Amino acid sequence: LEYRFFGIWRLSNGVRFRDDTTGIVIAALLLTYPTVLRQLMVNLRCDRLSGSSEARLLVEPSVVCSGALHTSLVVVSFLGVAFWGLGLPAVIFYVFKTRGNTLADVNVRVRFGLLFAEYERKCAYWESVLVLQRFALVAASTLAPAAPQELRLVLLLAMGNTVAFMHHSVEPFDNQSGDLLDAQASNGLRVFCATGAALLLGLSEMLDPYACAVIVVTALLWHAWYLVGLMWHFLLHLRRSSGDAVVANHMRGSRSSAIESTVFGWDMQARRQQAHVSFRNKQRAIVVQPGPDSKCDTVPDREQAFVAAGLADCIEHTITDHKTDRLSCQFLEYIGRKTFVLNAERLEREEQARQGVKPVARKTFAGGDDGVRHKLMDGESFKYGMLAGDFQGSLNAACLICSPEDLEQAVYDFMAGGGGGGGG
Repeated sequence: LEYRFFGIWRLSNGVRFRDDTTGIVIAALLLTYPTVLRQLMVNLRCDRLSGSSEARLLVEPSVVCSGALHTSLVVVSFLGVAFWGLGLPAVIFYVFKTRGNTLADVNVRVRFGLLFAEYERKCAYWESVLVLQRFALVAASTLAPAAPQELRLVLLLAMGNTVAFMHHSVEPFDNQSGDLLDAQASNGLRVFCATGAALLLGLSEMLDPYACAVIVVTALLWHAWYLVGLMWHFLLHLRRSSGDAVVANHMRGSRSSAIESTVFGWDMQARRQQAHVSFRNKQRAIVVQPGPDSKCDTVPDREQAFVAAGLADCIEHTITDHKTDRLSCQFLEYIGRKTFVLNAERLEREEQARQGVKPVARKTFAGGDDGVRHKLMDGESFKYGMLAGDFQGSLNAACLICSPEDLEQAVYDFMAGGGGGGGG
């Protein structure tokens, strides 16, 4: 983010300026969407105040509703809500529904990845659904100030159940880390609906007041527990990001701070207890096994599912998105080898950083297809294993960065060069 942000001032070319600022503009639009929408709706909030026989604008009581001034304000507000409130999700939905075949392009992912990076390819439009959800939340909480609280809760509850049903039917988030994002989103919607139902029951006074109080407190405690879980996952990802920063510093030949090194040590201890995936070159086999420091002799089903889901997603993407009409049986071997080749240097530096080896700046990597092809049969590329979750994510990345023609040619070259017939 720092590189992209300061690139605004470093690069003067108009196209580069546009590319550097696209992500920032998108983030600003999404962050300010509810606030701007709420401000557009203030001119629609009218109610009768005490001592007044006419409905007045709540934000400016001197303005009488249905008057000439208020009518002009209402027209402006409706236009703003239509163009901003409904136009933004409509544009997102249209773009990703009609241009879904370009999502694998690197330039598109850099500029617009904030909108679709965490979703499955077929659900790249899902951000528009979430924006519409925010629209419904703001509208239900802002409009009709004289409406009873029970009506607002019913509307919110209906909206929550609708989105929960859609989410359960589609499961739009990608499958990395054991469907973590889908699980967290589903739990959040359940908590939202349960809290709304509990508050509605409490306000309706259908049950004994003490029973209503117990139900409301239970729902709020569940809500708090969900937030604690979110914070825990956030801290785990923060720890992992700090560990990755240490590895990146090691590759640049620079040392990390004492705090970063300490967090990296904690992260490595946790990683070494999790399942690892390795590639056995001679046997041409992808192997899932317990971590080096694991106390269990078996791999949990959840971590085995990471590998299975990664391979399945990779095949699905290749067949459906690349419109492949044929797929060699050696494809899985090729993509497995390529995944380890792309991560070989990082895995080696990670082990060196764990052992305290003095950092040395990385050598220039012979990247591109030629560099990868040269290392596909090299046993040194498969010296280190990686976490099952990392393997899943790397598989998806290895499939995404290839065009259909390049992927087919790469598999053909791999087979022609001895791949699929046993490596040395």
